[in-house]
Amino acid sequence: MKYFLAWLAFFIFAIILVPLLLNMNFSENKANKPSYNDSDIQVYFTLEDRIKTMKTEDYIRGVLMAEMPAEFELEALKAQAVAARSYMAEKRKNDSKDEVHPDADVCTDSSHCQAYVSDKDAKTKWGKNASLHLKKCKNAVESTAGEIALFNNEPIKAVFHSVSGGRTENASDVWSGSVSYLKSVDSPGEEVAPKYESTAEFTAEEFKRILKAELGIEYTGNIGAVTRSEGGAVKTMEISGKSVKGTDIRKAFGLNSANFEIKFTDNAVVFSVLGYGHGVGMSQYGANHCAKQGMNYKEILSKYYSGISFGRLDA
Repeated sequence: MKYFLAWLAFFIFAIILVPLLLNMNFSENKANKPSYNDSDIQVYFTLEDRIKTMKTEDYIRGVLMAEMPAEFELEALKAQAVAARSYMAEKRKNDSKDEVHPDADVCTDSSHCQAYVSDKDAKTKWGKNASLHLKKCKNAVESTAGEIALFNNEPIKAVFHSVSGGRTENASDVWSGSVSYLKSVDSPGEEVAPKYESTAEFTAEEFKRILKAELGIEYTGNIGAVTRSEGGAVKTMEISGKSVKGTDIRKAFGLNSANFEIKFTDNAVVFSVLGYGHGVGMSQYGANHCAKQGMNYKEILSKYYSGISFGRLDA
């Protein structure tokens, strides 16, 4: 009898308890380290200071409605949906220790991740066109559900911007390090964008004050050599003997982009600016122009992200 009880105890431990304990450990690890294939996503709502669990496609719809005008062509909206989904997938896979939202996959701060708007707020924003726009955005997301852009079989960091100055920027000219699929490409048809061209004017005293406060430069009336990127943005500009990055000048003076010219008059300093945004990756107005020319969303994405392929979140 004692041998039977010993055998029975071993059977219960080996056959039932061990798999159960292993499964509990696996579930715990999966919860702590979510795969980018998961159907749910943890979103940190910045203004509310809380994390919400959402279905991935519901999140992507909110990003699409916040990031791209719903009046755009359907194929452009599809391209934006896939770009947003790819960005989310790359972020979740590679930024598991993000300092801004360590317990969430992404956040709703557009300066850090991607903007987001709820269906309710989008309807308020759209007014009488709400039903039509919501249906169109749902179509763009549902018809591309699960699709992502890949490079070397990994989800890409599908950054995007509103409008370039006719040519996008190399990632290496804007940020540190080169990214194979984020190369400068022609982006025609953007001239219709409201912020394709802009100006920013400052008095001579304001100009000097900002240079001193933001860049630590005592202006002596000297603007020297200027170097430009392949996309046309200012890489460096010599001001009073000091070399300054174009991106730093853009930030200091609140310019729409780093693609600018400076003109001095007797009492003012005027920046003439092309484009809106960092200029890397997909131009949204460029994508809309491509759609109007008959390109589908995969063709649009392949234009702005060099050498990519396509896959699925659940692959």
